[in-house]
Parts: sequence; structure tokens; C-alpha cells
Amino acid sequence: MHIIVEGPDKSGKSTLIESMLRLTDEIKCCFRHTKIIHCKIPKTDNPANEYAKMIMKKQNIIFDRCLFGECIYGPLLRDKFTISKFQLKVLMRWLNKNRSIVVYAKTKNIKLNKKRFLESNKEIIDNKSHTKSIYMFDTLFKTHISKLTDNLLYFDAARPNSADSFILGNRFVAMVNSNFFIEQNTIQKKTPGYGNILGKYLIIGESLNKNNTWLGLPFDNGRCSHFLAVALEKAKIYEKDCYFVNADEIKDKYQFSIVHQNPVEFKTIIALGKKAHKIAEKYFESNHIAKLPHPQYVIRFKYKEQNLFINQLENLK
Repeated sequence: MHIIVEGPDKSGKSTLIESMLRLTDEIKCCFRHTKIIHCKIPKTDNPANEYAKMIMKKQNIIFDRCLFGECIYGPLLRDKFTISKFQLKVLMRWLNKNRSIVVYAKTKNIKLNKKRFLESNKEIIDNKSHTKSIYMFDTLFKTHISKLTDNLLYFDAARPNSADSFILGNRFVAMVNSNFFIEQNTIQKKTPGYGNILGKYLIIGESLNKNNTWLGLPFDNGRCSHFLAVALEKAKIYEKDCYFVNADEIKDKYQFSIVHQNPVEFKTIIALGKKAHKIAEKYFESNHIAKLPHPQYVIRFKYKEQNLFINQLENLK
């Protein structure tokens, strides 16, 4: 599992991580044996690949800033979006598979945050850009990230001893205890696909197109993958509720029992394409199965029926 602490400069990220390390004994979690990564300016012109390599490491890591910061500082410092909205969704699916916790550090007292920023001489952005970043972070987390993960916590550093109170709080302790000690190697070997394994929807594709994939994962690149992501968003089926897998990877339903002894009971199985339909019927007969055409078929041959596909998804909620 990873813990990603993100937010504007001087919002208390490093202080919060220091508290995690110091309060290890109190919350009975071995943060001392966890790697700490301080993400800086990307080294290449493809930051999404850099972050993918970091978050796909099979170890427990605490990140002091990560991919979300690049969504803000890319436009601010380099005048371009270096991580697309779709790439962000794909990376979040992997973080959800790892049961990763995202902590948004934000000082509600904006004047206090600006004061801390002006007192520091180490930041690489100016005061005007810093003020803009505060509102950009808010928009990013409220509009997008909150729909991409259930493991999202908000931390306000404005109060005295706020870091210690947050670390010892019931929500953080509960998330850590339920997620931190899940063996990452076991998750990667046993559980196919990616996304929230405790979500409402299991989305089954057909086969991985090895000639058109980004990370070797289901629906991670190409026109049909983008269309599916847009269709789910329009149907208000949020990514945080979905688990994505290809039919070729499913051998039995017990592959989805990594978090519990019994197989996870998804609310709805969304089978995309004929091969997915057969696999869904074979292994998930007791679940509600929605048989839909594969997005590739909709795009190529039934272009006018794309809205119908979205309507079919809406009816599953």
C-alpha cells in the first residue's frame, strides 16, 4: 500500500509524514520500515510514465507529493498539462488496487498558508502562482479525485498539534489497519486487473491488445478505453466504484478474495463483448450480469448508438 500526502506548498505535508514516523508505536504500524519518497520536478517529458513506475513498485511507500502535484504545477510552471485526465484515471485505478490512501493537506486558513509561504525562501514558485495553486488543488480534489478513490482523507494543518490528532484519529487508523499490512506481492500475483476490488462494479473486457497498451493493463490506452472512461463518467458510475479486468485473466471467482476469505460480491458485473459474457456466466452466475457490447464494437460499427451505450450504463446504477 502507498500513502500519498499531497497539497499546496506549506500545507503541512512534511510535518504530517514526520508525525506518522514518530507515532508508529501508538498506531501499531511499522512506518519506520516504509520507504519515503519526496517527489520533485519530473526528469523527462513524460511524467505519467515516471509516476507509473513509482506507484507500481511492490512495496509500502509514503509519498511526499506525487502525481497530483504534477497536475497542478505542470500548467503553472511549464505551461502544459503533462498528465492527461485519462492517464490520471488509469494511475488511480492502480492505486485503488493497492488500497492506497490519499491525504489532501490543505490549510483552510488561506492567510496562514500564505504567511508560511512568504516566510519560506525554499519554494520555486512565486506568491501569485502559489495563491493560484491553492484554488487549483481544491478544484482537482473536489471535482476529480473524490470520484476516483474512496481512500481520500482531508488534513487541516491550521490547528495546533493537528498532525498528531489526524494520525491518531479513528478514520486514519482504521484505513491503515485494514490496508497497510496487505501483502503487495500477493495482490499483484493473485488478483487480476486493477481498480477498487471492494467496489460495486466488476467491468470485464475481452483480451489485452498488446499493440495498443500503455501499462499492460485492461482499458489503459486507445480509443475504446477512452470512450469507456467517458461513458462511465457520463453515466455517473464513478471510477472509485469500479474494478477492471479482462476475460482472459479470470480463472475462478476466488481470485477476487484477496481482502476477504470469501470472494468479493460485486453489485453488478458489466461484461463487455461475447467472450466477457461467457466468462461472467461461468464464474459469476449468482451476481447481476449486464451484457453490453464491447466499446470497440460501439465505436467502429455503431457510432450513432454511443448514447444508447451510455444510457445502458446509467440504468445499472
